[in-house]
Amino acid sequence: MWNQRRLMDNYVVVKVITDTKERFLNLCRHRELAPWNITSQEDGFIANFSKTDFMQLRDIVRKTDSKVRVIKKKGIGFTLFKYRKHYSFFAGILISIGILYTLSLFVWDISFEGNISYTSSFLLKYLNDKGIIVGTRIDNVDCEEIEHMIRSDYSDITWVAAKITGTSLVISIKENDGAIQAVDNYSEAVNNNISESRDIVATENGIIHSIITRNGTPKVAVGDEVSSGQVLVSGIVEVYDDFGSVASTYNVKADADIYIDTTVNYYDELVLKHEIKNYTGRKKQDYYIDLPDYEIFMGLHFGKYEEYDTVMEVYPIVIGGSFFLPIRVGKKTTREYKTETAIYTESEATQILEEKLNTYINELKQNNVQILESNIRVTPNEELYKCEGTIHVLMPAYQYSEVTMPENAQDSNKNQQLTQS
Repeated sequence: MWNQRRLMDNYVVVKVITDTKERFLNLCRHRELAPWNITSQEDGFIANFSKTDFMQLRDIVRKTDSKVRVIKKKGIGFTLFKYRKHYSFFAGILISIGILYTLSLFVWDISFEGNISYTSSFLLKYLNDKGIIVGTRIDNVDCEEIEHMIRSDYSDITWVAAKITGTSLVISIKENDGAIQAVDNYSEAVNNNISESRDIVATENGIIHSIITRNGTPKVAVGDEVSSGQVLVSGIVEVYDDFGSVASTYNVKADADIYIDTTVNYYDELVLKHEIKNYTGRKKQDYYIDLPDYEIFMGLHFGKYEEYDTVMEVYPIVIGGSFFLPIRVGKKTTREYKTETAIYTESEATQILEEKLNTYINELKQNNVQILESNIRVTPNEELYKCEGTIHVLMPAYQYSEVTMPENAQDSNKNQQLTQS
């Protein structure tokens, strides 16, 4: 730490020519001068002195009959003094600081994490339509509003987190589909805090396999057949008197672990006739500078191919990992192809459909769904192959909802109000 502080100070590297090196250094220590990086030589030594200490060497040099020669001057103070008449140098520093400060007030990069079904370009266009674009002032970006907006507009996106890092807006999302959506419904309800009290209702038809109630009144038992929307655990707890009558009730947040034995319908299809791209091997590359409003291409440009793919490689200019600048450099690669019509073979079609089914089943397993039996078959046809059937599963198919008051409780409340009147 001491050496780091010394390196940041203004100091001079000097050569001391003397026959009494020990006396010279003892006098420095006596006057609390602290040279460092001392290198002994035949006619003296070389050492570093701070600017303040160096100014106090005159008396020591006289007493020891020594000579001092300055080899180097180091430090920001000496540098600024050297360029004190170069006004453009200082103006450039101030302008650079001003530009960097101004750029730090805006968002220059928008990135997405966790998106699978929705591409980054699709989500970026969605934000652009909502007025959130590259170049927006950071003060005008409401991360909570962005999270709420995406969840409201896309029901299959169950979780969103937006944050500002440097000059970058990072949006993390989690997507769900089908049965996976039913598994995560309850956790989303917890985050939204529907109310101070709540019921637990089924989201699928099936049979109760297990139920462990921690809070609330269970309305079903193991082996009961339930339907979607049915209350499984009520948020109303009844208090009975000594005669077995309901003396009072109070509401709680129902909480339980419930697994339902149910079946999930699965359907997918693959059209046999499809188009493929046969690349000719011809390609061209363009380099460009990407600015917020336009692109500047460099080099010569030739006519476009009739059919082609374009791959854009963009490299942002970043300072310190999160300070993005509004200037990017990129490379555009264009490859020519010819479109041809092809037909999947039976083995190819079956393999594609089975891979998609396995991906779906793996997603179910990752969401605490237990697969008991899979009854899926591939049906061939002249034009398309169908992959359909049912999957027998155990899953936490429930969600939270507002407390549903029973009819007798509602009538009792009305009678109490009439009595009080």
